[in-house]
Amino acid sequence: MSSEQPSNRAIVNIRDIRDILQRATDKPTNISQGERLGSLVGGGLLTLFGLTKGSLASLLLGGGLLYRGATGHSVLYDRLHVNRAEHPFPSSNVSKLPGGAGFRVHRAMTIQASPEQLYDTWRDVERAPAYMPMVQEVCKTGEKSSHWLARGPQGQRLEWDIETVREEPGRLIEWRVLNNPMLEDNGRVRFTAAPEGRGTIAILEMDFAHHRKLQTALEMPLLGRATDIMLETQVAEILHRFKSLVEAGEVPTIKGQPTGKQAEEGVRV
Repeated sequence: MSSEQPSNRAIVNIRDIRDILQRATDKPTNISQGERLGSLVGGGLLTLFGLTKGSLASLLLGGGLLYRGATGHSVLYDRLHVNRAEHPFPSSNVSKLPGGAGFRVHRAMTIQASPEQLYDTWRDVERAPAYMPMVQEVCKTGEKSSHWLARGPQGQRLEWDIETVREEPGRLIEWRVLNNPMLEDNGRVRFTAAPEGRGTIAILEMDFAHHRKLQTALEMPLLGRATDIMLETQVAEILHRFKSLVEAGEVPTIKGQPTGKQAEEGVRV
């Protein structure tokens, strides 16, 4: 009889824990999936450290993180009226794709030119190397298709194909990337006349539908901010270079021009 009592107590304890977590999950989830994963991993490591080293502080902190990860609820976020489950990304320039299958990075910039001029320049894909970083050559392979060649950060050769899937003259160009899982899956650029004739607002959007690891990184509190800055910088750089190309006829560069006035010279196209 006595040998069964510990077992019964263990069952009761497990059921108690399960009931507590069940009641806790009735609270709204307000942290992202990436944060839940990070909380579970970090909480597990801290709890293990606390058990092996006898550290009460580690046990308390680890238990709190485990609770946060298991329930998906943050008391601090609740008090601050923050819900990262609905918007898990660190910037308003990154948003969920419709249906939640991935994310979109978007930036906007005003350019002193007409929507028609911007549309025609962007549509001429063979001019893309002038404003697309690392792209070396673009060759049209059909009315709506092109082959792209670039050099990666380590000098590696990168190739992919792009197919234009939608066009609205003077307003919109939309494309999809083929055979290169490192890039966005889809993208589009929109051109809208700015108020009072002050140029055109160009909006560049890039969709990442099959980049789960990258999305998880975006949803982590600290790593997410660094990843967000990297992605937004890439999109903004394309728009900045495109703006310079259209407005000034050249894209500023310091490649091979380390000092003096030469650093201000650009590549004319």
